[in-house]
Amino acid sequence: MAFTTRPTSSSRSCVRCFERKVKCDRLHPCGNCIKLGDECVVPSTPIRRRRQKNRAEQARQHSETYHEDMTPVAAEVSFNPLSLLNCSVTLIDQIKEPGRCWTPTFRHVQTSWKIFAQNVDPFLRILHKPSMYRLIMQTEDQGITFLNEEQIALILSICFASVTSLSNEQCLLAFGHNKAELYRKSKESAELAISRARLIQKPDIRTLQAFTIVLTCCSQIHPQSKWTLTGMAIRIARSLELHLENSKPTETLFQKEMRRRLWWHLRVLDFTTCMVLNCFESAESFLDCDTLFPLNINDSQLDVEDDIPPLEFQGPTEMSFSILRYDVCASMFTMIKQYRITNTILTTEFVEDATRNISLYVEKQYLQLFQRNPATPLFRFCASICQLLPIKIRFLLNNLHNSLTYLDSSTGALPTFSDIRASNFVDSIKLLDFYVQFSHDQDFQAWDWIFGLSKNFHVIDSMLSQLDQRLLNLEDASKPEYWDKSSSQYILLAWKVIGQAFGIPLRSTELSTNFGRLEGKKRDIERKLLHANLHR
Repeated sequence: MAFTTRPTSSSRSCVRCFERKVKCDRLHPCGNCIKLGDECVVPSTPIRRRRQKNRAEQARQHSETYHEDMTPVAAEVSFNPLSLLNCSVTLIDQIKEPGRCWTPTFRHVQTSWKIFAQNVDPFLRILHKPSMYRLIMQTEDQGITFLNEEQIALILSICFASVTSLSNEQCLLAFGHNKAELYRKSKESAELAISRARLIQKPDIRTLQAFTIVLTCCSQIHPQSKWTLTGMAIRIARSLELHLENSKPTETLFQKEMRRRLWWHLRVLDFTTCMVLNCFESAESFLDCDTLFPLNINDSQLDVEDDIPPLEFQGPTEMSFSILRYDVCASMFTMIKQYRITNTILTTEFVEDATRNISLYVEKQYLQLFQRNPATPLFRFCASICQLLPIKIRFLLNNLHNSLTYLDSSTGALPTFSDIRASNFVDSIKLLDFYVQFSHDQDFQAWDWIFGLSKNFHVIDSMLSQLDQRLLNLEDASKPEYWDKSSSQYILLAWKVIGQAFGIPLRSTELSTNFGRLEGKKRDIERKLLHANLHR
Protein backbone atom coordinates (compact mmCIF):
# COMPACT_ATOMS: atom_id res chain seq x y z
CA MET A 1 0.00 0.00 0.00
CA ALA A 2 1.35 3.40 -0.90
CA PHE A 3 1.22 6.25 1.59
CA THR A 4 1.05 10.00 0.67
CA THR A 5 2.59 12.76 2.76
CA ARG A 6 -0.13 14.73 4.56
CA PRO A 7 0.43 18.50 4.70
CA THR A 8 1.26 19.83 8.13
CA SER A 9 -1.12 22.35 9.72
CA SER A 10 -0.25 25.94 10.68
CA SER A 11 -1.79 28.44 13.05
CA ARG A 12 -1.37 31.31 10.61
CA SER A 13 -2.39 32.11 7.03
CA CYS A 14 0.36 32.02 4.47
CA VAL A 15 1.77 35.20 2.98
CA ARG A 16 0.33 34.61 -0.52
CA CYS A 17 -3.24 34.12 0.75
CA PHE A 18 -2.91 37.24 2.90
CA GLU A 19 -1.72 39.31 -0.06
CA ARG A 20 -4.45 37.95 -2.35
CA LYS A 21 -7.05 38.44 0.41
CA VAL A 22 -8.46 34.91 0.17
CA LYS A 23 -9.18 32.42 2.90
CA CYS A 24 -6.24 30.11 3.71
CA ASP A 25 -6.84 26.54 4.92
CA ARG A 26 -3.71 26.98 7.10
CA LEU A 27 -2.05 23.81 5.86
CA HIS A 28 1.53 23.71 4.66
CA PRO A 29 1.47 23.90 1.72
CA CYS A 30 -2.09 25.30 1.56
CA GLY A 31 -4.59 24.30 -1.09
CA ASN A 32 -4.52 27.70 -2.85
CA CYS A 33 -0.74 27.63 -3.28
CA ILE A 34 -0.85 24.03 -4.53
CA LYS A 35 -3.43 24.97 -7.19
CA LEU A 36 -1.43 28.00 -8.33
CA GLY A 37 1.92 26.25 -8.04
CA ASP A 38 3.23 28.97 -5.75
CA GLU A 39 5.61 28.54 -2.87
CA CYS A 40 3.64 28.50 0.37
CA VAL A 41 5.43 30.58 2.99
CA VAL A 42 4.12 30.82 6.53
CA PRO A 43 5.40 33.93 8.41
CA SER A 44 7.33 33.29 11.56
CA THR A 45 5.96 36.44 13.22
CA PRO A 46 2.38 37.77 13.26
CA ILE A 47 1.41 39.92 10.28
CA ARG A 48 0.93 43.58 11.29
CA ARG A 49 -2.52 44.77 10.29
CA ARG A 50 -3.76 48.38 10.07
CA ARG A 51 -6.33 48.81 12.77
CA GLN A 52 -9.61 50.60 12.03
CA LYS A 53 -9.36 52.15 15.45
CA ASN A 54 -6.26 54.08 14.48
CA ARG A 55 -7.81 55.31 11.22
CA ALA A 56 -10.92 56.54 13.02
CA GLU A 57 -8.78 58.31 15.60
CA GLN A 58 -6.73 60.01 12.89
CA ALA A 59 -9.89 61.15 11.11
CA ARG A 60 -11.27 62.58 14.35
CA GLN A 61 -8.07 64.47 15.08
CA HIS A 62 -7.96 65.83 11.51
CA SER A 63 -11.56 66.99 11.77
CA GLU A 64 -10.92 68.77 15.07
CA THR A 65 -7.85 70.51 13.67
CA TYR A 66 -9.75 71.66 10.55
CA HIS A 67 -12.66 72.89 12.67
CA GLU A 68 -10.31 74.89 14.90
CA ASP A 69 -8.72 76.51 11.85
CA MET A 70 -12.06 77.48 10.27
CA THR A 71 -14.03 78.59 13.34
CA PRO A 72 -12.63 82.17 13.53
CA VAL A 73 -13.41 82.73 9.84
CA ALA A 74 -16.85 81.14 9.97
CA ALA A 75 -17.79 83.23 12.99
CA GLU A 76 -17.16 86.42 11.02
CA VAL A 77 -18.95 85.42 7.82
CA SER A 78 -22.40 87.01 7.47
CA PHE A 79 -25.42 86.19 5.35
CA ASN A 80 -26.29 88.94 2.94
CA PRO A 81 -29.81 88.99 1.47
CA LEU A 82 -28.81 92.03 -0.60
CA SER A 83 -27.19 89.66 -3.05
CA LEU A 84 -30.54 89.83 -4.84
CA LEU A 85 -29.32 93.18 -6.15
CA ASN A 86 -26.65 91.34 -8.14
CA CYS A 87 -28.92 88.77 -9.75
CA SER A 88 -30.88 88.91 -12.95
CA VAL A 89 -33.92 86.67 -12.61
CA THR A 90 -32.87 83.95 -10.18
CA LEU A 91 -32.70 84.89 -6.52
CA ILE A 92 -29.24 83.96 -5.28
CA ASP A 93 -27.98 84.45 -1.73
CA GLN A 94 -24.31 85.10 -1.27
CA ILE A 95 -21.85 85.11 1.62
CA LYS A 96 -19.55 88.06 2.02
CA GLU A 97 -16.51 88.13 4.27
CA PRO A 98 -15.50 91.14 6.38
CA GLY A 99 -12.24 92.85 5.77
CA ARG A 100 -13.04 93.41 2.09
CA CYS A 101 -15.25 96.42 2.80
CA TRP A 102 -14.12 99.53 0.96
CA THR A 103 -13.84 102.41 3.43
CA PRO A 104 -14.09 105.91 1.92
CA THR A 105 -12.01 108.80 3.17
CA PHE A 106 -13.57 111.85 4.80
CA ARG A 107 -12.98 113.87 1.65
CA HIS A 108 -14.75 111.22 -0.42
CA VAL A 109 -17.69 111.16 2.00
CA GLN A 110 -17.92 114.94 1.96
CA THR A 111 -17.91 115.06 -1.84
CA SER A 112 -20.48 112.26 -1.98
CA TRP A 113 -22.77 114.16 0.35
CA LYS A 114 -22.64 117.30 -1.80
CA ILE A 115 -23.49 115.26 -4.90
CA PHE A 116 -26.24 113.40 -3.05
CA ALA A 117 -27.82 116.63 -1.84
CA GLN A 118 -27.88 118.03 -5.38
CA ASN A 119 -28.72 114.98 -7.51
CA VAL A 120 -30.50 112.47 -5.29
CA ASP A 121 -32.10 114.18 -2.30
CA PRO A 122 -34.61 116.29 -4.30
CA PHE A 123 -36.42 113.06 -5.29
CA LEU A 124 -35.45 110.75 -2.42
CA ARG A 125 -36.65 112.74 0.56
CA ILE A 126 -36.08 110.31 3.41
CA LEU A 127 -33.19 112.07 5.18
CA HIS A 128 -32.88 115.31 7.14
CA LYS A 129 -30.00 117.20 5.54
CA PRO A 130 -28.86 119.32 8.53
CA SER A 131 -28.61 116.35 10.90
CA MET A 132 -26.92 114.19 8.24
CA TYR A 133 -24.39 116.96 7.59
CA ARG A 134 -23.55 117.09 11.31
CA LEU A 135 -23.06 113.32 11.35
CA ILE A 136 -20.74 113.43 8.33
CA MET A 137 -18.64 116.22 9.86
CA GLN A 138 -18.07 114.02 12.92
CA THR A 139 -16.07 111.64 10.72
CA GLU A 140 -13.44 114.26 9.82
CA ASP A 141 -10.92 113.19 12.48
CA GLN A 142 -11.51 109.45 12.97
CA GLY A 143 -13.28 108.42 9.78
CA ILE A 144 -16.47 106.38 9.73
CA THR A 145 -15.09 103.41 11.67
CA PHE A 146 -15.99 104.87 15.08
CA LEU A 147 -19.68 105.18 14.13
CA ASN A 148 -22.22 102.50 14.93
CA GLU A 149 -23.27 99.96 12.30
CA GLU A 150 -26.50 101.78 11.39
CA GLN A 151 -24.72 105.08 10.78
CA ILE A 152 -21.99 103.41 8.72
CA ALA A 153 -24.63 101.75 6.53
CA LEU A 154 -26.34 105.10 5.98
CA ILE A 155 -23.13 106.91 4.99
CA LEU A 156 -21.99 104.13 2.63
CA SER A 157 -25.41 104.09 0.96
CA ILE A 158 -25.06 107.83 0.36
CA CYS A 159 -21.65 107.25 -1.25
CA PHE A 160 -23.19 104.61 -3.51
CA ALA A 161 -26.14 106.81 -4.48
CA SER A 162 -23.87 109.70 -5.42
CA VAL A 163 -21.87 107.46 -7.78
CA THR A 164 -25.06 106.19 -9.39
CA SER A 165 -26.21 109.71 -10.24
CA LEU A 166 -23.01 110.57 -12.14
CA SER A 167 -21.78 109.81 -15.61
CA ASN A 168 -18.35 108.24 -16.07
CA GLU A 169 -16.78 111.61 -16.94
CA GLN A 170 -18.35 113.27 -13.89
CA CYS A 171 -17.18 110.41 -11.69
CA LEU A 172 -13.61 110.77 -12.91
CA LEU A 173 -13.74 114.51 -12.28
CA ALA A 174 -15.24 114.25 -8.78
CA PHE A 175 -13.46 111.17 -7.41
CA GLY A 176 -10.65 110.39 -9.84
CA HIS A 177 -11.95 106.86 -10.42
CA ASN A 178 -13.77 105.06 -13.21
CA LYS A 179 -17.50 104.84 -12.54
CA ALA A 180 -17.77 101.09 -13.12
CA GLU A 181 -15.04 100.37 -10.57
CA LEU A 182 -16.34 102.85 -8.00
CA TYR A 183 -19.92 101.68 -8.53
CA ARG A 184 -18.91 98.10 -7.75
CA LYS A 185 -16.85 98.99 -4.67
CA SER A 186 -19.39 101.37 -3.16
CA LYS A 187 -22.28 99.02 -3.83
CA GLU A 188 -20.57 96.02 -2.23
CA SER A 189 -19.56 98.11 0.78
CA ALA A 190 -23.08 99.45 1.25
CA GLU A 191 -24.55 95.95 0.98
CA LEU A 192 -22.06 94.56 3.47
CA ALA A 193 -22.66 97.42 5.91
CA ILE A 194 -26.42 96.85 5.78
CA SER A 195 -25.87 93.14 6.31
CA ARG A 196 -23.61 93.80 9.31
CA ALA A 197 -26.27 96.09 10.77
CA ARG A 198 -28.60 93.04 10.71
CA LEU A 199 -31.47 94.73 8.92
CA ILE A 200 -33.73 91.67 9.09
CA GLN A 201 -32.85 90.42 12.57
CA LYS A 202 -32.61 93.86 14.21
CA PRO A 203 -34.72 96.35 12.22
CA ASP A 204 -33.73 99.98 12.65
CA ILE A 205 -35.06 102.98 10.77
CA ARG A 206 -31.54 104.16 9.83
CA THR A 207 -30.62 100.78 8.38
CA LEU A 208 -33.93 100.71 6.51
CA GLN A 209 -33.17 104.18 5.15
CA ALA A 210 -29.82 102.90 3.88
CA PHE A 211 -31.46 99.86 2.29
CA THR A 212 -34.10 102.06 0.64
CA ILE A 213 -31.43 104.36 -0.81
CA VAL A 214 -29.52 101.42 -2.30
CA LEU A 215 -32.71 99.85 -3.64
CA THR A 216 -33.86 103.11 -5.24
CA CYS A 217 -30.52 103.98 -6.83
CA CYS A 218 -29.38 100.54 -7.97
CA SER A 219 -29.64 100.35 -11.75
CA GLN A 220 -28.08 96.90 -12.12
CA ILE A 221 -31.06 94.93 -10.91
CA HIS A 222 -33.83 93.01 -12.63
CA PRO A 223 -37.34 94.44 -12.03
CA GLN A 224 -38.55 91.13 -10.57
CA SER A 225 -35.73 91.16 -8.02
CA LYS A 226 -36.41 94.80 -7.18
CA TRP A 227 -40.09 94.03 -6.68
CA THR A 228 -39.18 91.20 -4.28
CA LEU A 229 -36.73 93.32 -2.29
CA THR A 230 -39.19 96.22 -2.12
CA GLY A 231 -41.74 93.85 -0.64
CA MET A 232 -39.18 92.83 1.97
CA ALA A 233 -38.48 96.48 2.79
CA ILE A 234 -42.20 97.15 3.24
CA ARG A 235 -42.49 94.16 5.60
CA ILE A 236 -39.60 95.49 7.66
CA ALA A 237 -41.25 98.93 7.69
CA ARG A 238 -44.46 97.36 8.93
CA SER A 239 -42.54 95.57 11.69
CA LEU A 240 -41.35 99.05 12.74
CA GLU A 241 -45.02 100.17 12.53
CA LEU A 242 -44.25 102.90 10.03
CA HIS A 243 -47.67 102.31 8.48
CA LEU A 244 -49.43 103.48 11.65
CA GLU A 245 -49.52 107.19 12.42
CA ASN A 246 -49.84 106.98 16.21
CA SER A 247 -48.12 103.67 16.88
CA LYS A 248 -45.47 105.31 19.11
CA PRO A 249 -46.99 108.08 21.28
CA THR A 250 -43.62 108.87 22.90
CA GLU A 251 -41.77 109.64 19.67
CA THR A 252 -40.72 113.20 18.92
CA LEU A 253 -42.00 115.36 16.10
CA PHE A 254 -38.74 114.84 14.21
CA GLN A 255 -38.95 111.05 14.51
CA LYS A 256 -42.55 111.06 13.36
CA GLU A 257 -41.69 113.15 10.30
CA MET A 258 -38.81 110.82 9.34
CA ARG A 259 -41.09 107.79 9.69
CA ARG A 260 -43.67 109.40 7.40
CA ARG A 261 -41.10 110.21 4.73
CA LEU A 262 -39.65 106.71 4.71
CA TRP A 263 -43.01 104.93 4.63
CA TRP A 264 -44.40 106.99 1.77
CA HIS A 265 -41.24 106.70 -0.29
CA LEU A 266 -41.45 102.91 0.06
CA ARG A 267 -45.02 103.07 -1.21
CA VAL A 268 -43.92 105.07 -4.26
CA LEU A 269 -41.04 102.67 -4.85
CA ASP A 270 -43.42 99.73 -4.72
CA PHE A 271 -45.84 101.48 -7.07
CA THR A 272 -43.20 102.25 -9.70
CA THR A 273 -41.92 98.66 -9.57
CA CYS A 274 -45.44 97.30 -9.92
CA MET A 275 -46.00 99.64 -12.85
CA VAL A 276 -43.03 98.18 -14.72
CA LEU A 277 -44.19 94.59 -14.07
CA ASN A 278 -47.91 95.41 -14.42
CA CYS A 279 -48.43 93.57 -11.14
CA PHE A 280 -50.44 95.31 -8.41
CA GLU A 281 -51.15 92.45 -6.01
CA SER A 282 -49.36 94.39 -3.25
CA ALA A 283 -52.11 97.04 -3.23
CA GLU A 284 -53.95 95.10 -0.52
CA SER A 285 -50.94 95.42 1.82
CA PHE A 286 -51.78 99.12 2.33
CA LEU A 287 -55.37 98.63 3.44
CA ASP A 288 -54.65 99.28 7.12
CA CYS A 289 -52.23 102.16 6.52
CA ASP A 290 -53.11 105.49 8.16
CA THR A 291 -49.75 107.27 8.10
CA LEU A 292 -50.17 110.92 7.10
CA PHE A 293 -48.21 112.72 4.40
CA PRO A 294 -45.04 114.51 5.53
CA LEU A 295 -45.24 118.24 6.12
CA ASN A 296 -44.69 120.58 3.17
CA ILE A 297 -41.62 122.22 4.66
CA ASN A 298 -37.92 122.67 4.01
CA ASP A 299 -35.42 120.79 6.14
CA SER A 300 -34.23 124.06 7.64
CA GLN A 301 -37.66 124.48 9.26
CA LEU A 302 -37.39 121.17 11.11
CA ASP A 303 -35.10 120.57 14.08
CA VAL A 304 -34.39 117.42 16.04
CA GLU A 305 -35.48 119.08 19.30
CA ASP A 306 -38.72 120.63 18.00
CA ASP A 307 -41.87 119.95 20.00
CA ILE A 308 -44.26 122.17 18.04
CA PRO A 309 -44.88 121.40 14.34
CA PRO A 310 -43.63 124.16 12.03
CA LEU A 311 -46.13 125.93 9.82
CA GLU A 312 -46.45 124.37 6.39
CA PHE A 313 -45.28 126.58 3.57
CA GLN A 314 -47.93 127.54 1.01
CA GLY A 315 -45.49 127.64 -1.90
CA PRO A 316 -43.13 125.02 -3.33
CA THR A 317 -40.63 123.49 -0.91
CA GLU A 318 -38.07 120.69 -0.91
CA MET A 319 -40.90 118.29 -0.06
CA SER A 320 -43.51 119.49 -2.58
CA PHE A 321 -42.65 117.17 -5.46
CA SER A 322 -42.32 114.15 -3.18
CA ILE A 323 -45.72 114.90 -1.67
CA LEU A 324 -47.13 115.09 -5.21
CA ARG A 325 -45.78 111.58 -5.89
CA TYR A 326 -47.20 110.31 -2.58
CA ASP A 327 -50.59 111.82 -3.38
CA VAL A 328 -50.83 110.34 -6.88
CA CYS A 329 -49.55 106.98 -5.64
CA ALA A 330 -52.17 106.86 -2.88
CA SER A 331 -54.94 107.75 -5.35
CA MET A 332 -53.86 105.05 -7.79
CA PHE A 333 -53.56 102.39 -5.11
CA THR A 334 -56.97 103.33 -3.72
CA MET A 335 -58.57 102.99 -7.15
CA ILE A 336 -56.86 99.66 -7.89
CA LYS A 337 -57.84 98.30 -4.46
CA GLN A 338 -61.45 99.31 -5.06
CA TYR A 339 -61.69 97.38 -8.32
CA ARG A 340 -59.81 94.36 -7.02
CA ILE A 341 -61.86 94.05 -3.83
CA THR A 342 -65.29 94.69 -5.36
CA ASN A 343 -64.44 92.87 -8.61
CA THR A 344 -66.04 95.75 -10.50
CA ILE A 345 -65.71 96.02 -14.25
CA LEU A 346 -63.25 98.71 -15.34
CA THR A 347 -64.81 100.88 -18.02
CA THR A 348 -63.20 103.08 -20.64
CA GLU A 349 -65.30 105.95 -19.34
CA PHE A 350 -63.84 105.47 -15.89
CA VAL A 351 -60.28 105.54 -17.26
CA GLU A 352 -60.92 108.87 -18.99
CA ASP A 353 -62.72 110.31 -15.95
CA ALA A 354 -59.96 109.20 -13.58
CA THR A 355 -57.31 110.66 -15.83
CA ARG A 356 -59.18 113.95 -16.14
CA ASN A 357 -59.92 114.22 -12.39
CA ILE A 358 -56.34 113.52 -11.37
CA SER A 359 -55.10 115.98 -13.97
CA LEU A 360 -57.35 118.76 -12.63
CA TYR A 361 -56.39 117.96 -9.04
CA VAL A 362 -52.66 117.99 -9.78
CA GLU A 363 -52.96 121.23 -11.73
CA LYS A 364 -54.76 122.97 -8.88
CA GLN A 365 -52.75 121.61 -5.96
CA TYR A 366 -49.24 121.36 -7.38
CA LEU A 367 -48.72 122.64 -10.93
CA GLN A 368 -49.64 126.21 -10.07
CA LEU A 369 -47.15 126.14 -7.18
CA PHE A 370 -44.27 124.99 -9.36
CA GLN A 371 -45.08 127.46 -12.13
CA ARG A 372 -44.51 130.33 -9.70
CA ASN A 373 -40.76 129.67 -9.91
CA PRO A 374 -40.00 128.95 -13.59
CA ALA A 375 -36.42 130.20 -13.20
CA THR A 376 -35.56 127.36 -10.80
CA PRO A 377 -34.63 124.22 -12.80
CA LEU A 378 -36.02 121.88 -10.13
CA PHE A 379 -39.45 123.51 -10.06
CA ARG A 380 -39.52 123.83 -13.84
CA PHE A 381 -38.84 120.11 -14.07
CA CYS A 382 -41.57 119.38 -11.50
CA ALA A 383 -44.03 121.43 -13.55
CA SER A 384 -43.16 119.36 -16.65
CA ILE A 385 -43.79 116.14 -14.73
CA CYS A 386 -47.18 117.46 -13.59
CA GLN A 387 -48.17 118.08 -17.21
CA LEU A 388 -47.01 114.58 -18.16
CA LEU A 389 -48.92 112.80 -15.39
CA PRO A 390 -52.28 112.43 -17.21
CA ILE A 391 -50.59 110.62 -20.11
CA LYS A 392 -48.66 108.37 -17.76
CA ILE A 393 -51.75 107.51 -15.72
CA ARG A 394 -53.78 106.65 -18.82
CA PHE A 395 -50.87 104.53 -20.08
CA LEU A 396 -50.84 102.69 -16.75
CA LEU A 397 -54.59 102.13 -16.60
CA ASN A 398 -54.72 100.85 -20.17
CA ASN A 399 -51.98 98.37 -19.30
CA LEU A 400 -54.24 96.94 -16.60
CA HIS A 401 -56.62 95.41 -19.16
CA ASN A 402 -54.85 92.08 -18.71
CA SER A 403 -55.45 92.00 -14.97
CA LEU A 404 -58.79 93.84 -14.65
CA THR A 405 -62.04 93.29 -16.49
CA TYR A 406 -62.33 96.12 -18.99
CA LEU A 407 -65.66 97.34 -20.43
CA ASP A 408 -66.51 99.91 -23.06
CA SER A 409 -69.30 101.91 -21.39
CA SER A 410 -70.50 103.40 -24.66
CA THR A 411 -71.33 100.01 -26.20
CA GLY A 412 -71.66 97.85 -23.09
CA ALA A 413 -69.17 95.37 -24.51
CA LEU A 414 -65.54 94.54 -24.08
CA PRO A 415 -63.40 96.81 -26.27
CA THR A 416 -61.14 95.15 -28.77
CA PHE A 417 -57.58 94.48 -27.84
CA SER A 418 -56.46 96.79 -30.63
CA ASP A 419 -58.50 99.73 -29.26
CA ILE A 420 -56.65 99.61 -25.96
CA ARG A 421 -53.29 99.20 -27.65
CA ALA A 422 -53.99 102.04 -30.06
CA SER A 423 -54.44 104.41 -27.14
CA ASN A 424 -51.35 103.04 -25.46
CA PHE A 425 -49.30 103.42 -28.63
CA VAL A 426 -50.02 107.15 -28.86
CA ASP A 427 -49.32 107.61 -25.15
CA SER A 428 -46.07 105.67 -25.33
CA ILE A 429 -44.88 107.92 -28.20
CA LYS A 430 -45.61 111.01 -26.09
CA LEU A 431 -43.92 109.54 -23.01
CA LEU A 432 -40.82 108.43 -24.84
CA ASP A 433 -40.55 111.77 -26.66
CA PHE A 434 -40.66 113.56 -23.30
CA TYR A 435 -37.90 111.37 -21.86
CA VAL A 436 -35.77 111.97 -24.94
CA GLN A 437 -36.19 115.74 -24.66
CA PHE A 438 -35.58 115.50 -20.93
CA SER A 439 -32.28 113.69 -21.50
CA HIS A 440 -31.07 116.48 -23.80
CA ASP A 441 -31.94 119.31 -21.40
CA GLN A 442 -28.75 120.40 -19.63
CA ASP A 443 -30.71 121.78 -16.66
CA PHE A 444 -32.11 118.31 -15.95
CA GLN A 445 -28.96 116.23 -16.43
CA ALA A 446 -28.46 115.78 -12.69
CA TRP A 447 -31.75 113.87 -12.40
CA ASP A 448 -31.53 111.69 -15.48
CA TRP A 449 -30.57 108.72 -13.27
CA ILE A 450 -34.07 108.49 -11.78
CA PHE A 451 -36.44 109.91 -14.43
CA GLY A 452 -34.57 109.30 -17.66
CA LEU A 453 -34.65 106.41 -20.11
CA SER A 454 -32.89 104.11 -17.63
CA LYS A 455 -36.11 103.95 -15.60
CA ASN A 456 -38.48 103.63 -18.57
CA PHE A 457 -37.44 100.54 -20.46
CA HIS A 458 -41.00 99.25 -20.17
CA VAL A 459 -42.21 102.20 -22.28
CA ILE A 460 -39.65 101.46 -25.00
CA ASP A 461 -40.42 97.75 -24.89
CA SER A 462 -44.16 98.42 -25.18
CA MET A 463 -43.66 100.75 -28.15
CA LEU A 464 -41.40 98.29 -29.99
CA SER A 465 -43.89 95.45 -29.49
CA GLN A 466 -46.83 97.49 -30.73
CA LEU A 467 -44.87 98.92 -33.64
CA ASP A 468 -43.91 95.42 -34.69
CA GLN A 469 -47.56 94.29 -34.57
CA ARG A 470 -48.73 97.26 -36.62
CA LEU A 471 -46.19 96.55 -39.32
CA LEU A 472 -47.44 92.96 -39.50
CA ASN A 473 -51.04 94.11 -39.86
CA LEU A 474 -50.38 96.99 -42.22
CA GLU A 475 -50.55 94.89 -45.41
CA ASP A 476 -52.80 92.11 -44.12
CA ALA A 477 -56.44 92.95 -44.84
CA SER A 478 -57.65 89.85 -42.97
CA LYS A 479 -56.41 91.20 -39.65
CA PRO A 480 -57.96 94.11 -37.71
CA GLU A 481 -56.24 97.36 -38.53
CA TYR A 482 -54.96 99.67 -35.82
CA TRP A 483 -55.04 102.51 -38.34
CA ASP A 484 -55.51 102.79 -42.03
CA LYS A 485 -52.50 103.14 -44.30
CA SER A 486 -52.63 106.92 -44.10
CA SER A 487 -51.64 106.54 -40.46
CA SER A 488 -48.17 105.44 -41.43
CA GLN A 489 -47.07 108.85 -40.16
CA TYR A 490 -47.61 107.55 -36.61
CA ILE A 491 -45.36 104.59 -37.34
CA LEU A 492 -42.68 106.88 -38.72
CA LEU A 493 -43.00 109.21 -35.74
CA ALA A 494 -42.62 106.28 -33.35
CA TRP A 495 -39.59 105.04 -35.26
CA LYS A 496 -38.00 108.49 -35.13
CA VAL A 497 -38.45 108.73 -31.36
CA ILE A 498 -37.07 105.20 -30.89
CA GLY A 499 -34.01 106.11 -32.94
CA GLN A 500 -33.44 109.17 -30.76
CA ALA A 501 -33.82 107.06 -27.61
CA PHE A 502 -31.26 104.50 -28.74
CA GLY A 503 -28.87 107.30 -29.67
CA ILE A 504 -28.67 108.73 -26.16
CA PRO A 505 -25.40 107.90 -24.32
CA LEU A 506 -26.04 105.57 -21.40
CA ARG A 507 -24.62 105.86 -17.91
CA SER A 508 -23.62 102.26 -17.14
CA THR A 509 -22.86 98.95 -18.79
CA GLU A 510 -25.97 97.46 -17.26
CA LEU A 511 -28.14 100.04 -18.99
CA SER A 512 -26.38 99.17 -22.22
CA THR A 513 -27.23 95.53 -21.55
CA ASN A 514 -30.90 96.41 -21.05
CA PHE A 515 -30.93 98.32 -24.33
CA GLY A 516 -29.14 95.36 -25.90
CA ARG A 517 -32.15 93.18 -25.13
CA LEU A 518 -34.26 95.50 -27.27
CA GLU A 519 -31.74 95.83 -30.10
CA GLY A 520 -32.99 92.59 -31.66
CA LYS A 521 -36.55 93.92 -31.77
CA LYS A 522 -35.31 97.18 -33.22
CA ARG A 523 -33.42 95.43 -36.04
CA ASP A 524 -36.45 93.30 -36.93
CA ILE A 525 -38.65 96.39 -37.11
CA GLU A 526 -36.13 98.17 -39.31
CA ARG A 527 -36.20 95.28 -41.79
CA LYS A 528 -40.01 95.40 -41.87
CA LEU A 529 -39.98 99.15 -42.41
CA LEU A 530 -37.68 98.70 -45.39
CA HIS A 531 -39.93 95.98 -46.76
CA ALA A 532 -42.99 98.23 -46.38
CA ASN A 533 -41.14 101.18 -47.97
CA LEU A 534 -41.74 103.23 -44.83
CA HIS A 535 -38.13 103.71 -43.77
CA ARG A 536 -36.96 107.31 -43.84
